[in-house]
This record gives sequence, structure tokens and C-alpha cells, in this order.
Amino acid sequence: MSEWWYAEKGNRVGPIDTEELFTRYKTRHIDLDTVVWKKGMNEWHPLARVPELKDIKLVTREPLDEEQDGASAPAERNADPKRRCGARVLDALVETGLVALPLIIGLQFLSAEAMEFLTHPVTAYILALLCLPLALVLDAMIYGIAGNTLGKVLLGVKALRRDDSTIGFIDYLKRNFSLWRQALFYGIFPINIFSMLRQYRRLASGQHASYDAPSHFRVRLTRS
Repeated sequence: MSEWWYAEKGNRVGPIDTEELFTRYKTRHIDLDTVVWKKGMNEWHPLARVPELKDIKLVTREPLDEEQDGASAPAERNADPKRRCGARVLDALVETGLVALPLIIGLQFLSAEAMEFLTHPVTAYILALLCLPLALVLDAMIYGIAGNTLGKVLLGVKALRRDDSTIGFIDYLKRNFSLWRQALFYGIFPINIFSMLRQYRRLASGQHASYDAPSHFRVRLTRS
């Protein structure tokens, strides 16, 4: 008998058998976007992407009343990979700039030699690498205070838990540093190009990003 686990409100629920998993889908406790796992799987996958569970799409679900259905419809839309990547790049550029700005201003008052050293391509690259993790801390702080980041607001997306609740500061910070390792590859060029392309392909194929799957996060559209 297969024993499954699924994500709910940031927690693992299970083990349950396949029949119970189908029942919970039928009663709308879970949906096709819910990430599931069982022993033998390398990582968590959305329910709709598990070949062993393909027949779940044929299950007739219990109806929602009109008010509930209308209220939940917008939350069912996951952000497309282009918007997600665009928002992340915009946030990284702006927040890295904000972190580096005090240092740049300070060096301007020291000497012309110090400023020239800072603007050398190699030095500027190293500075960007050092500022990136600090920018990710700033990113988590902005999310925690404002509820979203600038890039995501501009492109109409927001990172949330699987149940569409807001992510806490510590968990969002952990998510950022997982992204730093697995998608941005510490900012090291050109390796980060391939690591980001790998994440983009995962998203384009309907999977969760590897840094979101273990913690059951996803990025939703907040507007069309």
C-alpha cells in the first residue's frame, strides 16, 4: 500500500493511502497543485505531475457554492515563469543597489583612488557577490514589513504558502537563501545562467522550483 504525504499550511500531512488521497481531492481538501511525496520519490511534486496519480484528474469533485467559487478563482492562478523571473531579477538589481549604495557614497568621500578601485570591473563584480546575500536579507525584510517586494508588486505576483497565507520572515529568509544557492548559484557568472535556466524549465513544465518544493511555497498572480 502506498503511503502519501502532502503539504498543508506549511506542514506535512500523512501518511495516507492512495484511496484517502483521492477522497481528499474529491472533497477539495487538496487540489492538483498540492505537492505530494512518498518513499522512493526524490522530491515533492504537484499532484497533477505524478504519473501514478494520473487518474485523479478523472475524479468528480464536490461542488463549491457560487460565492466560494468566485472568491477562490483568482487564488488558483500560479504566476508564469516569465513574470516570476522578471520580478526576481528586478528585486535583485534594486536591492543589491540599495545595499551597495552606502559603501559607494562613503568611498566617494575617501579618495578618488578608492572610488577608482571600486569601479574596476573585477572589484565591482566581487562587491556585487558580497552584496547579494545582504540584498536577500533586505528582500525578506521588505516582504515581512510591506507584504510583498517591489519587483513582485510591479509584475503582479506574490510568494505565498500552499494555502495562500503569507510566509513568515524567517521562512521567507530561508527561501531566499535556498534560491541563492539553487537558482542564483551564489551569483557566480556564468554558472548562475545555467542554474536559473534549470529552474525556469522546471516552472515551465508545471513543477515547483526546487527551492519552493520542500517548503511547499508557490508564487501566485495578484493581477492579470
